[in-house]
Amino acid sequence: MGENRSAVPLTTETSEETLDSDFLEYATNLILSESDDSEIDANMVAKLTMLSLKRKNLTSIPSKLYLFTKLNVLNISKNSITSIPGEIAVFGQLSQLFLNKNNISQLPAEIGQLITLENLNVKENQLSILPETIARLKNLTVLNLDQNRLFVFPRAICLLPELTKLSLSGNSLQSLPMEISELKNLRQLSLNDNKLTFLPLQFFDLLNLEELRLCGNQLASLSEKIEKLQELRILQLKRNQLKDLPNELSNCVRIKQLLLDSNQLIELPLRIGNLYNMTEFCASNNKLKTLPVGISTAYAVEIT
Repeated sequence: MGENRSAVPLTTETSEETLDSDFLEYATNLILSESDDSEIDANMVAKLTMLSLKRKNLTSIPSKLYLFTKLNVLNISKNSITSIPGEIAVFGQLSQLFLNKNNISQLPAEIGQLITLENLNVKENQLSILPETIARLKNLTVLNLDQNRLFVFPRAICLLPELTKLSLSGNSLQSLPMEISELKNLRQLSLNDNKLTFLPLQFFDLLNLEELRLCGNQLASLSEKIEKLQELRILQLKRNQLKDLPNELSNCVRIKQLLLDSNQLIELPLRIGNLYNMTEFCASNNKLKTLPVGISTAYAVEIT
């Protein structure tokens, strides 16, 4: 193919697989270079639909990146970027945006203009708030906000009707808004390692919820309304302050995994052994004296 890398995007004799690989390398190097924009034309812009700038030691987004307005997937994770400018709005066709593992303290209001976005990952940053315009992302199905600095659950999230997977683990949330019930399509919810002391009754209107992770909070009780979550397969409640569980939990017959380690449980609901689909049950480090019928000692349970 020769030594001239700039000729790669225009080569027609190269196989499609090689061309794509070489083109991506060429485009990436061009974006990261200090050269002018003369080598970027409409053909190149149209061709570049996905790009990864992961682990490039970036402290800001390269200005030439904003020329590639046809991107569907953009990954700029694992850098040292501190802010996302409003120019992010130029990516009007973006469906997946990965900003995780940076030092971002704020998202611009313009992020609400990315109306085609389906997957947004901002895990492991420094966010303490979200812009209200996040509510405009009506096509968003996956939102990851793990390990940020959120003290208040952003209510704008509750206006995302297509959301199926939401993760807010490793923040400092103390409560959940009543409006969380509006997330009708939510199937996976992770709230591990926050400071939740209770779940509002509206929470149990998340009728399509299949996976619920609440480990490492300060929950002292669980409402009998749990029985409304008939699609629940995974329920993780390790490292809370639970002293008992409602008998109605036994009506969530689709549960396959139930983790109750490191609570203050003295007894378990008598009918919990009726969860005939359960294949993983752990309740070690509690204060259990006996086990209900159907709960085998083969499970990870300590009897004191």
